[in-house]
Amino acid sequence: MKGLYRLVQARRTWKEELAAQMESEGFTAPAKDPAIYDKNTRKEEVKRTRYPAYVTSAGLLRYDDDKVRRLTLEALHQGFNHFKMKVGSNIESDLHPGRVTRSIIDDPANLPKGRNPRSPSIIEGKNAGPTGNVLMIGPNQVWDVHRVVEYVKRLAVIEP
Repeated sequence: MKGLYRLVQARRTWKEELAAQMESEGFTAPAKDPAIYDKNTRKEEVKRTRYPAYVTSAGLLRYDDDKVRRLTLEALHQGFNHFKMKVGSNIESDLHPGRVTRSIIDDPANLPKGRNPRSPSIIEGKNAGPTGNVLMIGPNQVWDVHRVVEYVKRLAVIEP
């Protein structure tokens, strides 16, 4: 039993292993800032700066329009501003939910209270609509580059 206990005590976490490897390669870890590791402070920082993330709930399965609208509005009100949908099965079945999603995320009336459209400088080059929300697409992974390029050209009307 004592041997097992010593093994468990000696076992390092993956974070410790990573830190040890970084140190052996000449990297140094930044000093720990207590504010970063304080949970409440970190929550406030994330609320203020908006942690980068995207939502896929409305874009993975072929939901009916009402469900796409509901899931997209829920995500907007949770603070998401990047929306990803899976594409590649059929151009028409991809365009329709893309149009529904785009119509919701581009309408300033759908933004949560107190949230203004994002600054043009922040969204430059991101195919964001007038509210600053971004529609992203994920084509099927088995496609070659040529097929992806041709398919995405056909999706240009939803500005992914």
